[in-house]
Amino acid sequence: EDTAIGKSRAAPLKIVAALAGVKLEEVLLAAPSDKDFTNAVMKRLPSLVTPEGTLSFSGAIMRHLARQGKPELLGAGAGQSSVDQLLEFASDLGAVAAAYQYAENDDFNKGKMKHVLEVILSALQKSVDGKFLVGGQPTIADAAIAGSLAVVAKLAIGPALRKKEGKVCDWLVALAAEPAFKEALGGIIFLAEEEKPKKEEKAKPKGK
Repeated sequence: EDTAIGKSRAAPLKIVAALAGVKLEEVLLAAPSDKDFTNAVMKRLPSLVTPEGTLSFSGAIMRHLARQGKPELLGAGAGQSSVDQLLEFASDLGAVAAAYQYAENDDFNKGKMKHVLEVILSALQKSVDGKFLVGGQPTIADAAIAGSLAVVAKLAIGPALRKKEGKVCDWLVALAAEPAFKEALGGIIFLAEEEKPKKEEKAKPKGK
């Protein structure tokens, strides 16, 4: 899907493909109208066409790419469970990004998503203990979290949240400099200032 959110969904797949040494041919679809977006096909983007059939949903695609080129990207031993849990965090980060993208003037929805984001970042702080999230080498968890967090950073992480969850933010910036991540993510951009809720305008009294 040729939108900011659509491209952010594709970023983790590009990272995994680069790490696994698998070549992808990207085809962008035009940004859908509201009517088209309700279509089941649009909801399942990104998709990957393979000789065995079409795969939908990022998690399934990343696992497929890893198995094709570098199975260790799935995590080793008990680390696989940690990778799977982090993929769930990445899915929630995607929801936060979508809320900010599609609910520009919906401060209530954004407020709920901001709380979700703070909970996720706080949990991720415990997982960031080195260059990569699980073990000493990259996994699909790094790709999923970095890909989702890159777009969330631009939309929802201002100075206060960055200071509070600095360990995760510093990890993202450092990881994005790695070759396989840099090509897909580009530079990491954070909000320059905290987003303030819009004040409701009081209705002016009608003249007699």
